[in-house]
Amino acid sequence: MRMLLPAILDICTGISASFAMTLAPPSLLEVMTCSGIIFNPIWGFICMRRIFTVGQYGCVLIALIGAVIASCSFLSKSAPSENPIIVNLLTLVVQKCSSFQYVIEDKLMLKYHYDPQLALGTEGIIESVLMIILLKKIQLISVKSAGSVGNSLNLFFFLSSGIQVTKILTSLHRVLLSASKAAFAWIVQLILYPSTKHKYGESWTVGKSLIQLMGFMLLEFGNITNPPCGQIMSQSFRQCEIPCQFGHKGAQGPDRFF
Repeated sequence: MRMLLPAILDICTGISASFAMTLAPPSLLEVMTCSGIIFNPIWGFICMRRIFTVGQYGCVLIALIGAVIASCSFLSKSAPSENPIIVNLLTLVVQKCSSFQYVIEDKLMLKYHYDPQLALGTEGIIESVLMIILLKKIQLISVKSAGSVGNSLNLFFFLSSGIQVTKILTSLHRVLLSASKAAFAWIVQLILYPSTKHKYGESWTVGKSLIQLMGFMLLEFGNITNPPCGQIMSQSFRQCEIPCQFGHKGAQGPDRFF
């Protein structure tokens, strides 16, 4: 039952994101994921006593600045939402829940040596049981049925890759790489625009596209420079003065989440 909390957080993330997408374009929400870069170190310190060196915090700050610049540039030329306050609140809920979920999964795999695929499968089974219970209530909501079954294979590889990153590195790496999705999506849009005869994608503009490029370059620079692997601290261990190396998670964490 240790995977119950991550499963509940994942359901809350999915429900909040689904509601947000009814009020704003999905591309608008994608570039607002930079807030997860803020919440993950906070949850990491609260749950795991994870701290970083000054240089590692600087890399996170550079990545955050880059994500904010790219997001502001994108938002300035996007169609505004009809309910911006609600969209912002839902986006914050999504990022808080997802960041907390990643940290809890990181803690479980570090302390109990969970296999990533086993943890993912257990979490999926728990979510399926919970959704069977919730769907009986959700069916009472009267809405037009316009949905379709998504590609579960894409979702499987996405979640499997994400939890492997958490196991090998840290949950913060997963958040930073997730924020980089907007950069790859932007590049694909630039390629699609001329190749589809302006039917899909995004055109290159001298002003805003250059600002986006600068923001994404800062985001990627923060990702690849001095990776913030962090150190796990507890009351029974002294604080290590040597910065941890890439991919090393440090000493054994505390016996409790909080």
